[in-house]
Amino acid sequence: MAQTGDPDVVGGGSLRLLPIRALSAGTLIALLGLIPVLPGAAFLSYMAMDVQRERIEITQSLGSSEANYAADRLDTEIATLETLVSVFARSGWLEEDALQTLHRRARAALVGQDRHLIVLNESGRQLLNTRVPWGTQLGVSSDAGAVAMARGEDAAPVSNFFTGRVAGELVFNVLQRVDLPDGRRRVLILTRNAETLEPLVLNERTSARWNVELRDAEGTAAFRYGPQADLLADDWNAKFANAAFAVTQPLRKAPWDIVVWGSTNLVSDATPFNRAILIGGIAWFAIALATALGVGIAISRSIKSTAQFASALGSGAHPSATPSVITEVNDIRQALEDAAHRLSERDAERRMILNETAHRARNQMGLAVAMVNLTARSSTDVDEMKASLGQRLNALGRAIDVAESSSGVAPTLRSLAENQLAPFIDGHGHRFTFEGDNIHVGRSAGQSLALVLHELATNATKHGAWSVPGGHIRLVCLKGRTEVAITWTETGRAAAPPTRKGFGSQLLHSIVELGFGGSYERDFTPEGMIFRMTAPIASLEGR
Repeated sequence: MAQTGDPDVVGGGSLRLLPIRALSAGTLIALLGLIPVLPGAAFLSYMAMDVQRERIEITQSLGSSEANYAADRLDTEIATLETLVSVFARSGWLEEDALQTLHRRARAALVGQDRHLIVLNESGRQLLNTRVPWGTQLGVSSDAGAVAMARGEDAAPVSNFFTGRVAGELVFNVLQRVDLPDGRRRVLILTRNAETLEPLVLNERTSARWNVELRDAEGTAAFRYGPQADLLADDWNAKFANAAFAVTQPLRKAPWDIVVWGSTNLVSDATPFNRAILIGGIAWFAIALATALGVGIAISRSIKSTAQFASALGSGAHPSATPSVITEVNDIRQALEDAAHRLSERDAERRMILNETAHRARNQMGLAVAMVNLTARSSTDVDEMKASLGQRLNALGRAIDVAESSSGVAPTLRSLAENQLAPFIDGHGHRFTFEGDNIHVGRSAGQSLALVLHELATNATKHGAWSVPGGHIRLVCLKGRTEVAITWTETGRAAAPPTRKGFGSQLLHSIVELGFGGSYERDFTPEGMIFRMTAPIASLEGR
């Protein structure tokens, strides 16, 4: 490109360079001040929106976590109710028409649990309801699904929320149909007031600023909680018009949804520059420039510091961060730290569960190995060993089922005994009686005690009370200050001492004396065999 002799002309054209020497220092400073002020304001606005987006995402993630946590709690409760109604269905009282006994036993078992048992006949009329005393006149169930099931139609095992005629409040039902041997049909119901589910959903983890609702498939709400829970409660779309986030989590075991939502007040915008500063920037450009630079540096450092903080949290560290001058950045750090803390707690829970699972597996393998060794010693051939070992391993499996179905609470001696003796009684519950203190048994001790009960029941079936019609067994448990006394009394057939020391004697010695640190004795009387054992309370409760 050729140049002319005129230094103000470029390429021979008519365009002339602006003479810099013509600008005053004030004008140049003003121009330099305006250059960072306007882009700086735009940059801060962009960063504020970015911070807001990140906070919304984090808040929504935490809300989703709370919804999942609440749904898991409710699914666990429904599973517990299903287990309880199955226990009542297998109790044998329905087959015997012992409804008054069932009413008394169920009412005692469910006292203080906000759970009630109902039994319907084929027409849907209530035969018993533990909400009211036995003998109270009852009508047809208010649950249309339960009535349909009673009539032989298909119905969901968990109902929607409805107003119970007896309860007079909003309730829900867990249903199970029982077909009796004589062709009659019964429906067992475990019912619970809907409002009692609120403590399962709302806990110390739930933020007071969140709104929570539990609703069924027809839109009926069991309860609403939160600062805006009752606002526009009947207009579902309008309720979320100004929501920053909304999470709907369906349950696996019921046609219900947990809804968690937060209003736009939960997530505030990043603080923008005061419009007056931008308008007055021409006159006060120095202050605007200093403010822009200061805020820009503060935001940049805060963002970098927050990124480093988040990176350190992601690597598992627990860093400390200098507080930022920006409230939203501090909130983000706090939210990140809270989320990391919750993840750490969950990892710790997983490790604890894995360790507990490994510990239980080692205990169960030890019991299995001991059973194999003792069975091998007392068996005369492979077929006898195979049959005996299979029965004992099944007994151990039933003991494990009882322990795992107790929702974190140690199983009781009665539930353990009924579970182990059910195959031997085969529906004839009147041939067994449990009396005394229904103590809780630790998981490992329960598995060992289950084997003892299984052996006693096996011997009773072969040689004792259950080998003849009318034979009866009475199990009595008495809890003292430091020891527990358990007595197994058979009546109906004279008992003779064993001719040789077999598996049962070895098992009793290994479990009662070596395992529990207790003692036992057996009396063989003309009325039947009596087994007595004593053991420290701590060894049975697993302490």
